[in-house]
Amino acid sequence: MSQTETTERRMIEQTLDDYFQGMHRSRGDLIESSFHDNGTVCGFDTVFGERMDMDRAGFAAFVSSQPAPADNGEAFDMKLVSLDIKGRVAMAYVDDLYLGKRFTDYLLLVKDGAKWTILNKVWHADPA
Repeated sequence: MSQTETTERRMIEQTLDDYFQGMHRSRGDLIESSFHDNGTVCGFDTVFGERMDMDRAGFAAFVSSQPAPADNGEAFDMKLVSLDIKGRVAMAYVDDLYLGKRFTDYLLLVKDGAKWTILNKVWHADPA
């Protein structure tokens, strides 16, 4: 891996860490900073069977409104499974425990200027 590829990977991992910490600590500000201004979220919860759609602000507000998993004793179990980077676009597959559910997230990221942000999050959740 070249130095440039290593640098880009580290930058993406920082964005993902902000995303993970935002969810684990119910910090909407970290969610907003990790998502692109035009970011969207769409997913399916197998418990309720319904599709949920949100924009960046709606997702940040949702996360902020939840009891912080970190404060409720939920283990920090969020990790990057795979990452594919091509130029200024990337796709991350992450696995995370959040509010008692096991999430599979597919995150599409873009690099605008010097910052990587999540443009789209598509997720599936099962009971943990």
